[in-house]
Amino acid sequence: MYKQLMFFLTAVLAALMIAECSTGKDAPVKPAQPVISECELKAVSGDIGRYGGALVLMALSDPKTFNPVTASETSSTEIINHIFSGLVEMNGETMDYEPALARSWSTTSDGRTWTFTLRKGLQWSDGLPLTADDVIFTFDVIFDSRIPNSTADVLSVKGHPIKTRKVDEQTIQIVTVEPFAPLLNGLTTPILPKHKLEHSVRAGKFNSTWGIDTEPEKIVGCGPFVLNRYIPGQKVVLSRNPYYWKMDTEGKRLPYLDGLIYVVVPDLESMPARFMAGEADLLSVRGSDYAMLKRQEKAGDFTMYNLGPALGTEMLFFNMNPRAVKLDPARRRWFSDRNFRRALACAVDKKGIISTVYDGLAVPQNGPESSANRVYYNPSLPEYPYDPARARILLEQAGYKDRNGDGYIEDSSGRTVAFTIITNVENKERVDQGNIIKDDLQRLGIKVTLAPISFNSLVTKLDKSSDWEACLLGFTGGLEPHSGSNLWKSSGQLHIWNPAQSTPATAWEERIDRIFDTAAVTLDKEKRKALYYEYQEIIADELPVVFLTTPTRTAAIRNRFGNLRPAISGALWNEWQIYVR
Repeated sequence: MYKQLMFFLTAVLAALMIAECSTGKDAPVKPAQPVISECELKAVSGDIGRYGGALVLMALSDPKTFNPVTASETSSTEIINHIFSGLVEMNGETMDYEPALARSWSTTSDGRTWTFTLRKGLQWSDGLPLTADDVIFTFDVIFDSRIPNSTADVLSVKGHPIKTRKVDEQTIQIVTVEPFAPLLNGLTTPILPKHKLEHSVRAGKFNSTWGIDTEPEKIVGCGPFVLNRYIPGQKVVLSRNPYYWKMDTEGKRLPYLDGLIYVVVPDLESMPARFMAGEADLLSVRGSDYAMLKRQEKAGDFTMYNLGPALGTEMLFFNMNPRAVKLDPARRRWFSDRNFRRALACAVDKKGIISTVYDGLAVPQNGPESSANRVYYNPSLPEYPYDPARARILLEQAGYKDRNGDGYIEDSSGRTVAFTIITNVENKERVDQGNIIKDDLQRLGIKVTLAPISFNSLVTKLDKSSDWEACLLGFTGGLEPHSGSNLWKSSGQLHIWNPAQSTPATAWEERIDRIFDTAAVTLDKEKRKALYYEYQEIIADELPVVFLTTPTRTAAIRNRFGNLRPAISGALWNEWQIYVR
């Protein structure tokens, strides 16, 4: 009976979603004279699917923007990534870089000049041609000093931006001051439509262009889906892009799905129940929910995919920004004290967090790269196991003591050590971690206030106002360490504890800057590995952030979909190929 009810609910939901995503035509529009290259055929190999249906997901919060350059938070980028493509893409299973908008490329013997050839017949979602002019325009925007973004950091070689040149309508040359090993990784960045955005750039209004109040039809992309509808606080609806550049081996224009629907569910606690009720097709499974969902796997007609440790990590970090005018100078002094940070690292019970919050489905994190990164992860970093006694010794050595016997420590000037940790209220796992950390630190004699706030408010504090003291948050990771240069280099916009430094504030930050600059122009893989091992050692020793855990990535997906190939890079990395059986 349960299974019959689930089938009925799923069928009704699918019918509603198809109607919502429908373009009003039986099959997708076929652009004139589409061209399939050999690499496209290889990219779409798999079962031949059929058109129709929608895949429903859940989002913790609303997007902040639909602008792919200014977006920095996952609530926005997760949506945007469906709407745009880059010159290059990463295969989610092999982790190899493969042709995307560019069908091929070559490089000169000195490794400094790259030539990319676009596919013939590329079109934007409004039907207009996508050409080399759009590519040149995109990189001009990224390196426009009026437009703050993290991609400029990732695509700079020793502080010098890459240079782009149009050869003809289908060909672009990219020149770097030195050979640039992570160039292909950087070229996964979304390409922008010049004909839709050039005016806003010239008018100096690009930073506010394509906000969440933009009419969907004005947002033009080149990815598998287009924005169809956005209802704040409720859902984001994406529809099939009829001009997407991939086809299957029978020449059918992809994607197969009519669309994707993100339902906004600002409460992790309710997501499993809504998934079990048939209101969504995919659920990112928390450790605390794993056993319950595993028992329901057969009856609920879904499959659990355990993908191993995630590429990202959870961190506790502190505001050390001397330009943060609202930050209490005393707190800045505490946070800038390495022994203070090390003491806090020893005071946090990571194993307790893993057991209590994740039900064992996580691993301790000791540095900036996840153990999932089999190429660059350094397994020999300094560790900070739970050791309150060591934490107290480190604090006393640094001058923090309980001077009046009230149970709370004071600094050398007699100021009681107290601060507030913010985190995003929508993520109960993170709030639960915060409460454990709060209790651990208060047993050490530190007054801690945990203040969960909305994710978008938190991002505003970090990005704009600098009005915060400590923060508990997760950062997404990747296989190419250079993609994290905007976080770890002192000049990076996301160098969260003291961002966008004109010159490095410390000698160790200066060394990390040099490591990233050197690794970027080092083509020998073993030498790059040695450099990235060193950066991890420096971060683990200086500890600008307290590393916590890396959760195991687990997904539950309904069995009604074909061509599912979940990988650590994402459960839907091949979304253009997925179909309803």
